[in-house]
Amino acid sequence: MVSALALLLLAGAGQAAAPADVSLCDISRNPERYVGRPVHTRADLIDVTPHGWFLEDGDCDAIVEFGGYTDDVTAQRMMNILTPWTLRSGPGGHLYISVTGLVSVGKNEAGRKTPYFAITDIDAAELTTKHRNLSAKD
Repeated sequence: MVSALALLLLAGAGQAAAPADVSLCDISRNPERYVGRPVHTRADLIDVTPHGWFLEDGDCDAIVEFGGYTDDVTAQRMMNILTPWTLRSGPGGHLYISVTGLVSVGKNEAGRKTPYFAITDIDAAELTTKHRNLSAKD
């Protein structure tokens, strides 16, 4: 017979920890602190084609590159979801997003160490005409 405590432990074993709510400013300044941990953040998603997508928080001039995925399927799925939004925001527009993802650290095209953010879940997306105060909690 399995004890009630053992059942509780088994039930909780498959549950992932809730993502930490972290500002993009902190991710940009201290990416190593969050590597491999699920985090939730808010940012403007900037499409700088052909150079890629960047998450930006103008309150602290933080910029983190979109990417760092371990598989192409998840990356493509997120791009398919977000592309119509970035097209609608157009030049000079802002796409404000509230997202969960994983932080990694790699090297950019110039060979400099840079943080990457692999979006795994999107809570909200909103087209705006100007930068939002991202430090304020939603």
